[in-house]
Amino acid sequence: MRAKFKADCTFTVTDRGLVVAGEVVEGVVKTGMGTQIPSWPSRLTISAVELICRTDKSPCNVGLVFASRDERECTRWQALDLKGQILEIDDQNG
Repeated sequence: MRAKFKADCTFTVTDRGLVVAGEVVEGVVKTGMGTQIPSWPSRLTISAVELICRTDKSPCNVGLVFASRDERECTRWQALDLKGQILEIDDQNG
C-alpha cells in the first residue's frame, strides 16, 4: 500500500517526537507505515496519525507522528523544513 502526504509544517512534541502536519493527497496513511524524509539518514516509521485542529478556524490537518525520545534527534528534527514537500509513504512490508 502506498500513499502521498503533502507536508505543511513540522514540529516536535516532548516525549512524542517529530510531527509532520499536512494532508493526505493520495491513498491511506496508517501507523506502521514509513517514509524516507529528504536529508534524513534513515527511514522513519509512523507511530500515530492524528487530527490537528487549531483554534483560529483554519482547516484541520493530519499529523503524522514519528516517535523519538532521543533529545539530540528531536533537536535535529526541529531544523527540518518540509513545507510543500510530498512525502512518499508506504507499508514497511511491501
